[in-house]
Amino acid sequence: LKESERQLTQYSDTFEQLQRTTRRLLETTTPEAAAEIVIVGLESAFDFHLACIWLATDNQLDPIAQTERGRSLVNDPPTYSPDADSLSWTAFEEGTTRRVSAVADHPDRANPETPIASELIVSLGEYALLNIGSTEPDAFSDADAERVQLWADTVTEAFARIDQLQQLKAREDELTRQRDRLDQFASVVSHDLRNPLNVAQGRLE
Repeated sequence: LKESERQLTQYSDTFEQLQRTTRRLLETTTPEAAAEIVIVGLESAFDFHLACIWLATDNQLDPIAQTERGRSLVNDPPTYSPDADSLSWTAFEEGTTRRVSAVADHPDRANPETPIASELIVSLGEYALLNIGSTEPDAFSDADAERVQLWADTVTEAFARIDQLQQLKAREDELTRQRDRLDQFASVVSHDLRNPLNVAQGRLE
């Protein structure tokens, strides 16, 4: 009974913090800003040693946000790509969530000297990747994985919204450039036509 009450409390806290984070995400227009907001929310909602978000750019994953608690453990998060084996890149490429109970048991871990003993690796669609780590082995339960996945689904939607906004902004900028070029062309043509017309008018007079 006590365990059920504890899990219910955890879910309630998760929903409450997720709602606050979602409201803040609706105000963001860049993935970098969104990642920072998510990291702050995760650090408030979960008890872990490290969390980091990688952004997908140019066929690689670049770290863009990390919890303060994690900086003392991993000060310089790696960049992941298909050129080197890693649990994180595999999870991102497959679009899956992986719960790794013992990181040291995986020969394809990115850093053999990592202080992280267990982790949750969560794909955020085509946009990003979330890693949550602990220095303790087998630190994450099924309930933890479910709560993190709930966050991941919401965060993925936020990244998708930002991507759509950026695409719309890029199209608007391109239309503005085309309009400016047309205005410039019309001005040149108008000037070129004005001189012959003035000459013709003078001759008529």
